[in-house]
Amino acid sequence: MKIILKDFIKPRHGDLLCSYFLKTIMFWLSEEINPSEWKPENMISCLSDCIRRLIYYVEYKTCLHYFIPENNLFEDRFTDKEHKELINTLRFIYESPFISVLDTSTFQNYRLESLNSRGMILSASELPCYSYLRVFRQNIMFNSESIYRAIKHLGNVCVHKELRTYIFSTDARKRLQSSNHCNMMARNKLFYQQYRRTLYYLKISLRSESISPWLLLASLFYKCKRFLECLYIINCGISSFSPEKIHLHPANSLAEQTVFNEMKQKCGLINALKHLVIDNVYFRYPYSLLPDELGHFKFDREVIPISPDEYSYFLQILCCVQLGDDRGAQNALHDFELTNK
Repeated sequence: MKIILKDFIKPRHGDLLCSYFLKTIMFWLSEEINPSEWKPENMISCLSDCIRRLIYYVEYKTCLHYFIPENNLFEDRFTDKEHKELINTLRFIYESPFISVLDTSTFQNYRLESLNSRGMILSASELPCYSYLRVFRQNIMFNSESIYRAIKHLGNVCVHKELRTYIFSTDARKRLQSSNHCNMMARNKLFYQQYRRTLYYLKISLRSESISPWLLLASLFYKCKRFLECLYIINCGISSFSPEKIHLHPANSLAEQTVFNEMKQKCGLINALKHLVIDNVYFRYPYSLLPDELGHFKFDREVIPISPDEYSYFLQILCCVQLGDDRGAQNALHDFELTNK
């Protein structure tokens, strides 16, 4: 929060906000959020909560002093013009937090330092950072206007081309399942429009990930009772699983990050992410791509992560049952049990 304040907000709005306001927000949020949630792996979602609360306080020009609640820190602090401009900046940060951080001088200086150093400064942190971007996309909903502003701004930010590709492909993966899917069995104009849109997002998401986008498409085919196509995609995905694959996680081991860095240096960022890293399959509320067989479960979160190998075998079992292939279902069940040992 201090980096964003120092490098992003202050150059545009001067001293309208200060670090004490951010501390006050942290104090109030600490009463509302369970202390167990304030941990490194939840850093991005907690940051998102802080920015959202800051927008609320600025919008209503009310920030009560934590120790003296009758004292409003924002009373008569903004003119109407300053208030409007500050709100627009904060909303952009909330809608495009990853881009906002990349645009700070602190990040740019750190990036230049790592490039000029003979050592591998980022070797212990770069890989988990890509999981942080995924968390941002899960917790923040985008509209077309905010996406346009983010893309326009991203083109002006000094960010590596492959990183921009990864950001766009990650967003496409989310939008692949967020649109309203029609029945794939209906051969009408709506079907072909939806089919082209789904393939469009699939092609973009496949730029940096070779498994989870295909499994989302397999889920779509299963929901539309296209079981043979679903099985074909699953079998192709299963053939990609191998022991040397790295599962993306906020706390990847140093050995995994070292292997990733070596491949990135040889083949580039996108190829390393696509052929070496495996991410979970994520289903967003209202879980339109989740099989109906899981519909009776009550989920207490908006986004459900499922391991790609476990989900592949589970979906394979469902397809074999629907096709009356008992032996195939038994083999898939055996493989599913092996993945959980």
